[in-house]
Amino acid sequence: MKIIIKENMGRKFIIPIPMFCISIAINCISLAGKYGRKNKNSHSKINEESLEILKNIDKRILKKAFKDLKKSCKGMVIVDIEEHDGSYVKIII
Repeated sequence: MKIIIKENMGRKFIIPIPMFCISIAINCISLAGKYGRKNKNSHSKINEESLEILKNIDKRILKKAFKDLKKSCKGMVIVDIEEHDGSYVKIII
C-alpha cells in the first residue's frame, strides 16, 4: 500500500506502507478494545459504544482480509482527492 501526496507547489511525497505496519495497527486496535476502559474513573477518550465495536473485531480475520485484498486488488485506488489548486492525495493498494 502507498500514499501519494502532491502539494500545489509541485512537491510530491510517496509513502510506502508495508504489510507489517498494517498488522501492528490492527493489533493496537484490538488491544484498545481489550484494555480500553477497565476503570470507571479512567479518562479515556474512547466512548462505550466504540469500545464495544473494538471488542468484537476479530484481528485474525481482518489481517487475512488485508492480505487477500493486497493480492487480488493490487493497484486499486482507495482514496483520490484533488483540490482546485492542483494538490492531491491518493491511497493505492
